[in-house]
This record gives sequence, structure tokens and C-alpha cells, in this order.
Amino acid sequence: MKTFLLLLLPFYLIADNVSLLNLQTTKLNQDFIEPQMVLIKAGSFYFGYDKGELDERPEQNIEIKKDFYIAKYEVTFDEYDKYCEDRGILKPKDNGWGRGNRPVIYVSYEDAKDYARWLSQKSGKRYRLPTEMEWEYALKGETRGKYHFGDNIKKLKQYAWYDKNSFLLGISSRYFGPQIVGQKEPNHNGIYDMHGNVWEWVDSDYTLDHGSKLILDKNFKVLKGGCWASKAWYLRSSKREAEYKDYTSASDGFRLVRDID
Repeated sequence: MKTFLLLLLPFYLIADNVSLLNLQTTKLNQDFIEPQMVLIKAGSFYFGYDKGELDERPEQNIEIKKDFYIAKYEVTFDEYDKYCEDRGILKPKDNGWGRGNRPVIYVSYEDAKDYARWLSQKSGKRYRLPTEMEWEYALKGETRGKYHFGDNIKKLKQYAWYDKNSFLLGISSRYFGPQIVGQKEPNHNGIYDMHGNVWEWVDSDYTLDHGSKLILDKNFKVLKGGCWASKAWYLRSSKREAEYKDYTSASDGFRLVRDID
């Protein structure tokens, strides 16, 4: 259901030689990497956007009743490759753009769920995908504009990789494709790349709107945030995409939340 064209294979390989120290830090050993987390306190926010598309309406004041942790960064190849090695399964491809601290791509909703279960077993903590409400709350908090920083589209390049600075430059550019996480400015909660870079799976069924909450097919799940090839409209805080839960592409990844004991 993406409305943009993804060119899946660049004509040359981009070596990922950049090592960002302390990007994944809370626990590092031979078997798994735990992500850095940000505490999100319980509170209320406006879910959806009345000036957006039909499935974003109506805008509703929602209460998030429990504190939770959310990852500062999207899950990277470094993290996900540990899972693949431990499970003895095929690693997802990177299209030659590089692995390391770039967000993992070609992962489905089901892949993301399996990874969260595996990391929970390894760490003894409760990791999972965020719900759509948790994800949107962590991004925008009390803000009600198009983006967490407001409506000024000129500021978007400060916070996001999207078509203007990653896709439209073309495949000969080092900035074609998903980029190393954490290079843009974070939101007010200290979370990176929630606008752009890769679409992020959330653990919510796709509904036709926020009012009726009508679900046509429980196999369709929600993606949030837009990606490196998206136009600015698709990076809006409340924008939602529906994809089949087994779908994978060069534009889709995820981040985790962790429940508080």
C-alpha cells in the first residue's frame, strides 16, 4: 500500500564503516544486544489528526495509563543479526547499503514480534512492539501539529531522512536508502528517527478510522513514521499505513518498548 516507488538495488555498494560508540549499550554480550531505552511517563495526548486522512480521524484525547520504556533508536542490523545467528536463521538482506548501525529492513510484523520474544527470553525483561497509541504518544506528546515540532515543513530535514535528503538525490548518492540511526535531531523525549528512515511496525490492527474502529482484516497491521523514500506528508505524526503482517520491504523496520516491572 505504499504510494512511493522503491528502487531496491543500488548500482554500487555503500560500505558502512561508521561505528557509533554506545549506540546499543545497556547490555552487550556474545548472544544479544539490549537497546538504549527512554522512559515515557503516563499521561494524555491527542491521538490522530482531524486535518489528516480518513483513517486518522477523529482526533481523540487518549489517556496512557502506564509508564513504559521505548527504544531511542530503531532496531539495527547489529542487534537483529545477533538474533539470526542465535536462531540459526537467514539474515535479512541490506541491498548493499550496509549493515551495522543502519536500521534492519526486510522484516515483517511477525519477524519483529519473534525478535521481541527472543530478546525477552534472553534478557529476562519484557520487550515487545509498541501499540500505535504508545508509539504516537512517545513521538508527539502534547503537540497537535503535523509533526512533533509543529507544522513548519522546512524543519523536517533536521529530524528525518526522507525523499528530499535521501531518495531524490538518486542511487549515486551515499544518502540513498536507510541511514545510520541517530544522526538527525531527536524529539523532545530524546528519541531518534521516529519521522522517516524506515517505517516502523506497531502492534495494532489496522482500522478504517479512529471512531468506529472497524477492522476489515486482522492480518493487516499498522506501520508508522514514513521512510527514507517517503514524501513529507507520510512522515506526519498521525499518519498510518496498513500492510499484511508477513510483508517485508526495503522501507520497513521497527523499534521496541519495554514494560516496567
